[in-house]
Amino acid sequence: MSCVIGIENGGKIYIGGDSCAITEDEYTIRIVRDPKVFKNKSIIVGFCGSFRAGYGLNSNYWTPPAKAKSIEQIVEHARSQLLSLGTVSNQEGVESCEVNCLLGWENSIYEMQADFHVGRSAESYTAIGAGRYYALGSLYETEGLDLSPEERITRALECASHFCAAVKPPYIIESK
Repeated sequence: MSCVIGIENGGKIYIGGDSCAITEDEYTIRIVRDPKVFKNKSIIVGFCGSFRAGYGLNSNYWTPPAKAKSIEQIVEHARSQLLSLGTVSNQEGVESCEVNCLLGWENSIYEMQADFHVGRSAESYTAIGAGRYYALGSLYETEGLDLSPEERITRALECASHFCAAVKPPYIIESK
């Protein structure tokens, strides 16, 4: 659930997310203290989905490869980490993990999907999670306005919070 947003702007990257957790069995919403957006060495990670998998990519558990030459190397290293944590399943020859991530590396934002496919948006912004469509609409409407990337992310998260029960403040924004 949740909503995580990424913006590329002027050679910098910004990733922001909400603080909501929701159980699938009882549909209980709670606010979490541990951020779903964090820096880990040269990468900003923002995740939606499994907290075990998402936190498996923070600096307490994982160190990204220091001299990676491509995002694919980073994703393969992350896949190995998530596999070692037991968060990866294999059905019909396809590995998957119950987490989607935005990975900010160098000056670009990539989406690592649950099947470890990695891609980039054609726009300078993207969003994942239950509130993504509301956030994308807001980001589209604020493109070209005289707003900072942090203001655009905050507005998009507020829009997603208004319309989606699985998105709630406080919001965390990281940049590099």
